[in-house]
Amino acid sequence: MKHVMGPQVTDAPSTSLPLLAAQLGVWVAQQLEPESLVFHVSQFADIAGPVDADVFERALGRVLVEAEALRVRIVERGGEVRQELVSGSDWSLIRVDVSGVDDPEGGARAWMREEMRRPFDLAGGGRCSRGRC
Repeated sequence: MKHVMGPQVTDAPSTSLPLLAAQLGVWVAQQLEPESLVFHVSQFADIAGPVDADVFERALGRVLVEAEALRVRIVERGGEVRQELVSGSDWSLIRVDVSGVDDPEGGARAWMREEMRRPFDLAGGGRCSRGRC
């Protein structure tokens, strides 16, 4: 399998807001168990037919720009926990080529399972970070 980083998403201004009750609950849970994977969710989509990877990445980048909820990170500053809307400029899609393995779907699912084992940093750039979205 090979990984290729794609182009970056356009910038947007940062915004800071108080947390909603549910966000605070997730943040507290992560503070108590930072290595917990309890809030991780994954999705696998099998797209039949050819896909232009560059067009697909630009479309996902557009979704990231328009869906602000995907660009929220939770930070603590001065004893106050807040949500910040960050730009998507540090995001790029990780492309995993499984076409050369005997079981491409199995290879894709194995990569996804491995990614899901990595703890998620709420302060690290929003829900779409490290090429995951």
